[in-house]
Amino acid sequence: MKSRYARWLVMACLTAIPLLSACTGGNFHLRGKADLPVVFQTMMLQGLAIDSAFTLALRKAFENTGNELRLIPSADHQEESLLYITNYQEGKRVVGYGKNREVREFLIFTRLDYEVRAKDGGILLPKQRLQVDKTQIYDSEFVLGKTEEERLIREDLRDDLARQVLIRLRYGHPEAENTR
Repeated sequence: MKSRYARWLVMACLTAIPLLSACTGGNFHLRGKADLPVVFQTMMLQGLAIDSAFTLALRKAFENTGNELRLIPSADHQEESLLYITNYQEGKRVVGYGKNREVREFLIFTRLDYEVRAKDGGILLPKQRLQVDKTQIYDSEFVLGKTEEERLIREDLRDDLARQVLIRLRYGHPEAENTR
């Protein structure tokens, strides 16, 4: 019995080693500095409050990539481009009920509409909509824990949305071809 297990383990290792070594090459890169096109490396943000939770997540995402997002309320900006948020929503809705019609599952979502304009007012990236969501299993016996879980889910959704904006900035503009 032990020899059968030993043979299986050896075969599994021999199969796994080439597969794992294949994962190290190619397009796999750790997160780091994202080389944004020059017009997006320093941006002004308009359409959200400076201290909103998503604005802070977006600023953190820019800083983590080595770029800068300036939060200047004035329309007279020196940056090359303006990230204009036209709509930002966070919400949740019921998507599942248990017996006796009690809520068992929520869908928590975050939605963003934005466009990027040049200093002269031209459109660099046309209006786009991004939405991320996650389901939460709900249990009324653990209200405090579920409230904290919802807060953490919302924070993760904001961070994910901010990363998606950076990806769109990096690859969605004709000048992006120069940064790859």
